[in-house]
Amino acid sequence: MISALLLAAVLADQRIVLTEHLNRRWTHELVSYPINGATQGLQLTGPTGPIPVQVNGSNLTFIVDELAPLATNVYTVSRGQPVASDLVITPATGRVEVVSSRFGVRLLVGDKTYDPPAVSSNVPGPV
Repeated sequence: MISALLLAAVLADQRIVLTEHLNRRWTHELVSYPINGATQGLQLTGPTGPIPVQVNGSNLTFIVDELAPLATNVYTVSRGQPVASDLVITPATGRVEVVSSRFGVRLLVGDKTYDPPAVSSNVPGPV
C-alpha cells in the first residue's frame, strides 16, 4: 500500500492528488482515502479515464496502475447516480456465495481442523 509518508494525498474540491517524492516507480498500488459526505454513486476518474472504486464505510479504495518517479497523478471524485448491480451475496453456514451475471464464486469461511491430519487431496479448496 502506498504510504502517506511517501505520497502527498489531498482531497480538495473532490480531487485526490498523489505526488511521488522518492524517485521510485509505483505500480498496482492500493490506495485508500477517507471521503466525507454521501458515498453512494461515487465515481473516480484518473489520468487514463474511469477507475473502479470500492467504498468501505467512509473510505474510497482504488488501485493506482502507475505513478512514475517524481510525477503527480490527479484523480477526480464525482457523485453520480448509483449504478445498479446484480451482485448477490448469500451467506450460509461455513461458506458465502458471491454471484453476478458475469461471475460466481463460493468461498469457505471459518476455521477447520483435521484431527488426525487429512491428505490435502481430500480437503476442499478455499474457492
